[in-house]
Amino acid sequence: MSEVIPLESLGTATPGKLANEVNEARALWRLRWTMLHSITRRAVQASRVQLMSIAAASLVLWLGLFYLFFEGFQFKGGIHFPLVATTF
Repeated sequence: MSEVIPLESLGTATPGKLANEVNEARALWRLRWTMLHSITRRAVQASRVQLMSIAAASLVLWLGLFYLFFEGFQFKGGIHFPLVATTF
């Protein structure tokens, strides 16, 4: 189910005129955005379970890293280094 986008809606110049750089850049950005939107929509429709498992694994990983660093800083806060205190 691919969508047909008319060239006029991409911001390109009419066939009788030369397109300037701004219109070309705008057309290419719109094409990139349309492709990204299409690919993302197709991926979500085709493999929701896979995307949800990737999101869940990422969440578990980041929460685990946060907990690890949080506990490390809590542990470090209880340790005093006399050399560091006298130096600084």
